[in-house]
Amino acid sequence: MDKKFKILKYTEKYEKDLTKLYFESYSRKKPQKYFHYRLKKNNLGSSIAYIMKFESKIVGFYALTPISLLINNQKYLGGYSFLTMTHRKFSGQGIFSELASKAFQKAKEKKYNFIVGFANNTSFPLFINKFGFTELKSINYLKINLTELVKNTSFKFTQNISKNIKKILLSDVNKNNFSVYFEKNVSYFDYRFNQHPLNKYYIFESNDLLFIFKKYKNELQILEFFGQNEADIYSKLLLVGNNLSRKLKCDYISLWIPKKHSLNQSMLSTQNLSPHSFFIVKPLNPKIKNQISNINNWYYSMSDADVF
Repeated sequence: MDKKFKILKYTEKYEKDLTKLYFESYSRKKPQKYFHYRLKKNNLGSSIAYIMKFESKIVGFYALTPISLLINNQKYLGGYSFLTMTHRKFSGQGIFSELASKAFQKAKEKKYNFIVGFANNTSFPLFINKFGFTELKSINYLKINLTELVKNTSFKFTQNISKNIKKILLSDVNKNNFSVYFEKNVSYFDYRFNQHPLNKYYIFESNDLLFIFKKYKNELQILEFFGQNEADIYSKLLLVGNNLSRKLKCDYISLWIPKKHSLNQSMLSTQNLSPHSFFIVKPLNPKIKNQISNINNWYYSMSDADVF
C-alpha cells in the first residue's frame, strides 16, 4: 500500500468526517449524532475503531463495537462488526482489509471471544474468504399477509421502554431450546431503543409482555417480543401487530425467528424469504467455536441487526 495511506485510531474529533465518508461510500446520508451514539454511547464500553487517511483526507473506516453473548448461560464479551466504509474513488486498494486486520488484532489483544455481524454483498466475500468468518444461514424471515388477519380492539403504544421489564427478560420463554443469544438487559434496551437517535419504535408493554415494532415503508417489523407464557405471547403478538399496522397503513408484518422456535408452528400465511444481509461470526475463543458456528443454536431477532 502507498506510503501516503496511514491508519489512525478513531477519536471523536472525526465524527463530522464520518458523515462525509458515509455519503461518499454509500450515496446516502447519516447524521453525526448517529456515529456518536454507536461509537461513544455503547452500554458495554468503548469501541475498537480505525480510520484510513490518504494525505489529509479520510478515505476508510471500520469499527467493532462491544457486545455480549450468553452461551449456555455464561457471558462472553466480543465485538460487533459495525460499519465498513471506503471512499468510492479509493475502492479496490485494500483499505478495508488493512483496517479490519488492525481491528481484529486489537480484538484478540482485548481478549474478545468472538466477532459477529451482518455483512452486505460487498464486504461478505472478504469476511468469508480473507478473514475466516462463518456464515450462519439461513435466517428464517417470515412475512405475514395482513388481509388474512382479524381486526382487534385498540392497544396503547409508547415510544420508550420502561425500566420495569427485568422480570419479563429474566423469565422470557423465547430462549428455551437455544444455547446462544445476545444478552439483553435493562441497560441494553435503554441504549438500543430509548437512546437511538434516528429510528422511531412502537412499544407495547404490559406486566408480562414486551413487543417492539418499527415501520419500514409499507412493512411493520416485529423487532422483539418477550413474555413469560407462550400462549399469551402467541395470542397477542399478531393481534397487537395487526392493530398497529392498520394505524400505520402497513400492508404486511415481518419478523426474524429461528426455525426451531415453537411460534413457527402457530404462524399462518407465512413466506420464507432471504434477508438482505449475511449473518456472520468469527470465533476467537476455541471453547465456544462449535456452539456459535451453528445457527440452530442461536435465538435471534430483527433487532440483532443494527439496521433495524
